[in-house]
Amino acid sequence: TRVGFHMATLVRGLFALGLFCACAPSAAAASTTPRLKRGLGRVSFDARSFVFEDGFGHRERKLIRAGSFHYPRASPEEWPSIFRAMRQGGLNAVETLIMWNVHSPTKPDGGEPQLDRHPYNVTLFLEQAKKEGLYAIVRIGPYICAEWELGGIPWWLHDLEKTSHGMSAIRTNDTTWEKLSDTFVTAVIRHLHAKDLLFSEGGPVIMLQIENEYGNIESSYGEAGVRYVQHLGSTVNRLNRAFSLRIPWIMCQQPNDVPSGIVNTCNGFYCDDFEPSRSDSPKGWTEVWSGWFTAWGQPRPARPARDTAFAIARFVANGGSFFNYYMYYGGTNTMGRSGGPGIITSYDYDAPLDEYGFKRPKYYSLKALHFSLERASHATFKASRPQPRTLPLGSLNVTLMLYRTEGTDSCAAYIINAATKPSDTAILSKAQWNRILQNESMNQIETEDVMAIPPWSVTVLPDCDFDKAYNTADRVSSSASKLSGDDTFITHSAIPTRWVCSNEPIGVPNSTKDSSVVHSDSPLNLLDLTRGTADYAWYEPTSLPLPHGNNVTSVRLTFDGILDYANVFVNESLVATTLHAINSGIDGTIPVSPLRPHVSQKLSIFPPLRMQKRDEAGYPWGASSLTVTIKLSPASRPNVQVLAGRLGTSNYGPYYFENALMGITRGATMSLLDAKNTSSVPIVGWRQAGFFPKIPPQSSFSSCTSHVAAMTWTKACVPLPPTYRVSASYGFGLVLSGMRKGQAFVNGRYIGRFFLLNAQYAPSQGTCVASCQGAEACEDRIGSFQPWTCLKGCGEPSQKVYKIPADVLNSSSSCDVHHAEVVLLEEIGGDTSDVRIVEVKSGFDMVQCDRKVSEVVDEM
Repeated sequence: TRVGFHMATLVRGLFALGLFCACAPSAAAASTTPRLKRGLGRVSFDARSFVFEDGFGHRERKLIRAGSFHYPRASPEEWPSIFRAMRQGGLNAVETLIMWNVHSPTKPDGGEPQLDRHPYNVTLFLEQAKKEGLYAIVRIGPYICAEWELGGIPWWLHDLEKTSHGMSAIRTNDTTWEKLSDTFVTAVIRHLHAKDLLFSEGGPVIMLQIENEYGNIESSYGEAGVRYVQHLGSTVNRLNRAFSLRIPWIMCQQPNDVPSGIVNTCNGFYCDDFEPSRSDSPKGWTEVWSGWFTAWGQPRPARPARDTAFAIARFVANGGSFFNYYMYYGGTNTMGRSGGPGIITSYDYDAPLDEYGFKRPKYYSLKALHFSLERASHATFKASRPQPRTLPLGSLNVTLMLYRTEGTDSCAAYIINAATKPSDTAILSKAQWNRILQNESMNQIETEDVMAIPPWSVTVLPDCDFDKAYNTADRVSSSASKLSGDDTFITHSAIPTRWVCSNEPIGVPNSTKDSSVVHSDSPLNLLDLTRGTADYAWYEPTSLPLPHGNNVTSVRLTFDGILDYANVFVNESLVATTLHAINSGIDGTIPVSPLRPHVSQKLSIFPPLRMQKRDEAGYPWGASSLTVTIKLSPASRPNVQVLAGRLGTSNYGPYYFENALMGITRGATMSLLDAKNTSSVPIVGWRQAGFFPKIPPQSSFSSCTSHVAAMTWTKACVPLPPTYRVSASYGFGLVLSGMRKGQAFVNGRYIGRFFLLNAQYAPSQGTCVASCQGAEACEDRIGSFQPWTCLKGCGEPSQKVYKIPADVLNSSSSCDVHHAEVVLLEEIGGDTSDVRIVEVKSGFDMVQCDRKVSEVVDEM
């Protein structure tokens, strides 16, 4: 039986959404104080829903259908098309986060966060959303999570907390934290107000969020956490008064002590059982997890549309009035800003819109859901929330939620079949349905005019009309998603004919005048050495306690608490890495090589980074130790250099910020071999410095082979695909097959980290599908979803193609207009012979697959 995406007829009767916009604001003189603009709209709420008021007597309840899209994860040139796809997909709002560390990378010293700095222009982002007919929900933080570096908190705050009165905790009632975070939140509100971006002033912003998922960790802080939540309530009240705000505030995952006037909401794969803690609040779902993030060495999770649609429809049927996909468009972790541990450069998230902006098959299925829910919403909100009614259909019991207003024709119904056996399909006849509506007893199923309600599905009946039924298990496709032309997913460029290389200096700078070099007894935190702005730090023992005489032939060095990983060099040759065991001798020792006069003396070729299936999946990075045995030579003493690196910075959990450590976090020891006393001794005395990769000058490059050694810059003018056009509607990706680990640049722009680490997979985890297939291959698996339920790309690199932002190929470089300048920093050694640029024609899943349609169809 072919497993794959089955075609279905699009639901009848879909219609365009009617979005109502606030009136244009009147002109007002610039002022440093908040302005009150009367006669315009507001958004209020009650226990049933959010209510939109235009300021002229018109009130309307709306089902808010939102999707997350974070502006730093796509270039501004891509924003309009993403907004358009969201609206066309049946959404009426976009949700975004404000990343504090993006807008205040250094301490402002009294200045405002740079909220309109290109390419992170908040005003432009929200104005474009409004232009496309979308409302906006702004989650300010100050903490955001989002698999974003340090949860959005700038690292400079670490120094302030450390020097105020010991190491105080952020996200508590600590005075320093409250003052600085309040200043940031106030600055954001002041900006939204001044730019007329709030709904009450004619803008798109209908809702604000303060903090994020604090209830998940509040108990870890005791009374300091309780007082912090109270402080947040006071902050919201102060801002409401100061800026005359007329839109609601929310706090997600804050079930027990949400302050008065703030709506607490739910996050998760399922929220149908969630109820707000305050009786005057509507039922909202801030994060419908449409998929899941991916870590290096992990398969890519995929959530079937059927499961997502079931969860949302059941939520709305049970009184839900607002839902937001996390994510609807995931995008890319730009500028190395991914969180941790180890989140890959892509933040595709298996969202309805993939990393390149293509519409996945799930987009069309969820679009049908949105229009059906919108059609039913008017009757749903008009009626009181009903009690669930059990309908016996054959051997199955299904649940009916019937929203009907007596004395009117207003009616909407939701029939829920929560069974999980594939055979548990309920059958309802039209005659039975008519009797239900007339409050008559049901007879046996009649043979004609029946509907099937599959297991793990919801049937939505707008107007309670049997003939307008939509079911969440329906599989909807569109001709727009089909491929055409040469039947390929991508168009390849030619392979560049010439690469040039330049050695990156190994180790801590030797200059005594270099202020970046720091001396200490034990290794320091990589994040302190880099100010939280770079991936690397070099560490060198100032001296090893080597014995005199010739009785010791080898020493063993052990580096403890390595986060996220480390590469060890001896006399500038790579000898060991926590990422992969390389080039060790038969006896497990590695001889010390002389100083390298040129590239060929560095390690250049070793086995691929390939991970095998095993019972329990794990990762070769994270807190670990690394032991290196060095043979001593009478002619030279070993100079040891350690490059420690990060693969994403922690972003979640209690005290995650205070405890953020990277580098060699527990020091190092040395033991003597072939000696009577083999006990280890600590290595005391270190030189260290943050390493900020910078593309070397052209004069330092020279011709080299495709085999690239460790810590080598390599550069080429890579041909653009023959179909390349400046105004191309497709996306572009950089294929890095053959490379291992490092940093990528195109036309001088940083593209991100690359790491060609194969995804590990434990057979007990769930269904593993071919990388060319999306979540549709798991549509027939029903029941509660978890991130490991459906996995893509097992045994293949977690990411081998890296998105090139839309505007990068138009940037100037040293290459001609038919080529792009690609520069790579390879950390541990790789091969450039397969590096190329591809034009992506059908999205993220297909470009990671890199095969023809016919080959994919054969394996489905």
